[in-house]
Amino acid sequence: MSRKKTPWTKPCTTTRLRTTAVGYAPVPFRIEIDLRACVGFGECAKTAPAVFRLDEFANQSTVVNASGADDDAVLAAAEACPVSAISLYGAATGERVFGEG
Repeated sequence: MSRKKTPWTKPCTTTRLRTTAVGYAPVPFRIEIDLRACVGFGECAKTAPAVFRLDEFANQSTVVNASGADDDAVLAAAEACPVSAISLYGAATGERVFGEG
């Protein structure tokens, strides 16, 4: 199923490599922030400051470095979002790993 991109969804332009438990093969995924839902609480930036930054002008989160933290920190940041604005997708399959989508 192809997801229609809107100007309100800001996908991360870089994919980060996630290692699997067996053989440590790289499995890329992408991070998306729904700008319609993000209201700038900044919990993601507090949880994974190397990955997310709060844009002071727009008062919304943005991805600054998709490979700036390990998978657990990125997942914890997505889970910490009180409005569920962060979604994680498997780049190889396009399936949602976490989030409302």
